[in-house]
Amino acid sequence: MSYFGYNHMVMQQSNEKIKVLSNMNSNEAFAYHLLNTFSECFDKYQQDKLNEEQWNNWKIWMKLTFQHHSLMKIWTGDHTLKKYFKPDFQRFIEKEIIAITLFTN
Repeated sequence: MSYFGYNHMVMQQSNEKIKVLSNMNSNEAFAYHLLNTFSECFDKYQQDKLNEEQWNNWKIWMKLTFQHHSLMKIWTGDHTLKKYFKPDFQRFIEKEIIAITLFTN
C-alpha cells in the first residue's frame, strides 16, 4: 500500500488478517507495523536475545510512540487489531506502556 514493506507483511498473514489490514488507512497500517515490531522485540527480550540496555531503549521508543502519536488511539480503540498480538504482549502494553504514559501526561 502506501509504505515500504506493507505488501510483504500482508502476504505473510492469514486470510482473516489480510482482510482487516487491507481495510486500514496508511496511518493504521503503519501503527500495526510499529506494534508488530514492538511485539517482536518483546518476544526477543523474553527469550533473552536482548540485554537490559537494549530492552530499556526499546521501551523508551514504545512510550514515546504512545505519547506523541496516534498509536494510543488505535490500540485502545481497535479491539480487532489487538487480537493478533500475544496476550503477554497485550498485558505488557496495557500495564507498562499505557499506564505509565497516562500517568506521566
